[in-house]
This record gives sequence, structure tokens and C-alpha cells, in this order.
Amino acid sequence: MIEAFAVGFDVDGVLGDLLTPWFEHMNALHGTAHKPEDMRGWEMTDLIGAEHKESFYESVAKLRIHEVLLPYPGAIETVMEAHKRAEVFAVTSHMQKAETWVHDRDKWLAKLFGIDGKHVCHTHAKHRFELDLLIDDNIDNVERWAARWPTRRAILWDQPYNRAHVLKAPNARRASRWEEVLAEIPHPSDHMVRSAGEL
Repeated sequence: MIEAFAVGFDVDGVLGDLLTPWFEHMNALHGTAHKPEDMRGWEMTDLIGAEHKESFYESVAKLRIHEVLLPYPGAIETVMEAHKRAEVFAVTSHMQKAETWVHDRDKWLAKLFGIDGKHVCHTHAKHRFELDLLIDDNIDNVERWAARWPTRRAILWDQPYNRAHVLKAPNARRASRWEEVLAEIPHPSDHMVRSAGEL
């Protein structure tokens, strides 16, 4: 029996624009006018000072963020096409201080992307999750996953805050267009031909 190609999408920064509502909240709290493009690294609170990091995340954890979380343009269409070719998972780290985060995220993913709860993995240890292809915006996640699964493929989804990083893993690449992601997901007929050739 030939198993379906397995593709895992990160959520925040790949499928959903979490930073826009978080920046709106941060700016309202601190009277600033920062935007995601101002980030020079992974941590957005660097823009307001490390002394405000803990209080910011405690505050944002109380928001029902999934009520205002919007998908990036093209994300829904890409995932729907991926469903036709592969078994689709959401591999996402959860905000542990947000009491309803996991429940809200599962509902959001099912409603917008057709990814049911059985295909959602909430973990910060993404490198442990076996897939054929991972798409993530976090350079550390991509490098660790690619190192653990050297015969599989990983994509670093291009964002302003990860552009200073150079990928080292030979089985990982950067992408900024959904067409590039879909090009890495074979059609079922292609997968069957390759699998048969490996027998």
C-alpha cells in the first residue's frame, strides 16, 4: 500500500497573519506605531524592550485572537489544492498561556482550511513530526526538521524577520510564492510512479 504524501503547514506566519493583530495590540498598549516590517529578528518585543516582553505576552494571551486572525492571500487556495494531492497537516506551536488557544485554532483551521483536529499537531518540537514536506517561517524549526529528516524537503516561508538568515540545510529552500510550495507537492499519479520505481 502506497502512503499519501504528507505535507505540514505551520500556521502563524505561513497560513495566518498573527502579527498584524498582535502589533495593533502592542501599539495600543505602548503608544507606538511599529509594524511587522520593522522586525529584524524573530522576537517582536525587541521593538519595545525586553523588560516589556513578559507583560506583553500575558496581555495578548487574554485575547481571542482567532476571532480576528486572517489568512494570508492565497493560503486557502493553496491548502485546498494540497488536499487534492496529499495528506495535509497543520504543525503549529501553541501559546500555552492562552487558555482557549488550542480549541480556537482547531476550529479556525477546520473552518477555513478543511484541516480537521486529527490532522493538527500542537507542538514546539516540530522536528519530531515525520512529514514529506514542511513549510515554516521559523529558521530554527526548518533547520532542525531538515536535519532530522535529511531525505525529505523543507521550505522556509519568506518573511521580513527571517531574511537575514541563510539556510544551511541542503534539503531546505526559501519560498515566497505559493506556486513554489505546490511545485514541491507531487500529484498522486506522480507519487505512485516514483514509489513503483523504488520497489
